[in-house]
Amino acid sequence: MQALRESKGKPDFETSLQKFCRDHVEPEGQERYLQFMNLDTMTERIHQSPRHFIQHVFRMRLEKGRSGWYSARVTQIPATTEPEYLLTVQNIQSHLSRWIDQIMRERLGLSV
Repeated sequence: MQALRESKGKPDFETSLQKFCRDHVEPEGQERYLQFMNLDTMTERIHQSPRHFIQHVFRMRLEKGRSGWYSARVTQIPATTEPEYLLTVQNIQSHLSRWIDQIMRERLGLSV
């Protein structure tokens, strides 16, 4: 097992992000997930969003190893001295999940 880099006894964000992506995001979406979670551009993307958050869908393996579509949303927490973010991940209902599969196949050429 690969050792995680640590900062003050805890794995750093980039290492934890890479591990989560490798373990839980389907391979075809891993690059998109890492771009979505890029801290260097996150604040700017959130401020450019009319809803003040960024959101994207990804195929993940979170529940008992089963793959499904999840919506990931990042919101900046107001009134903090340094940028802090809240990440929420929500399961997409099965009928919507089938619709997303179809769109991803047709528009992006992904095999899902």
